Amino acid sequence: MLAQRHPDLSIVINHCAKPDLSKAPTDFWKNSLNNVAACENVYIKLSGLLTEAPQGPVNVDVIQPYFDHVMAVFGSDRIMWGSDWPVIKLNGDYDTWVSLTQSLLKNYSFEDKGKIWAGNAQKFYRLPAY
Repeated sequence: MLAQRHPDLSIVINHCAKPDLSKAPTDFWKNSLNNVAACENVYIKLSGLLTEAPQGPVNVDVIQPYFDHVMAVFGSDRIMWGSDWPVIKLNGDYDTWVSLTQSLLKNYSFEDKGKIWAGNAQKFYRLPAY
């Protein structure tokens, strides 16, 4: 695996590896994330899920099992939020995605929320804190 061969290379998986939200998380998707998450140089973006869901309004219950697995294998230190703008407009909007993300994170600490919303991206991309 590339991430294992190059442990100093920072890698980010976009859109939670694009799972098919029309059905329950597959073993293939979960096992694939388990494998890459074992490499500490790999991060994942919490983004792009509305466009992977069936067309129309998306309930947080549809996204929850995917988020739970991502959180379990990457932890709050290697997940970064992404807006998926403007592609998100294909099945939703920015405000809906922000609201769904707030629901997904409601039981997490202020510190964990800060990491996922901005801190991890700042660290990964070496951006200045503001």
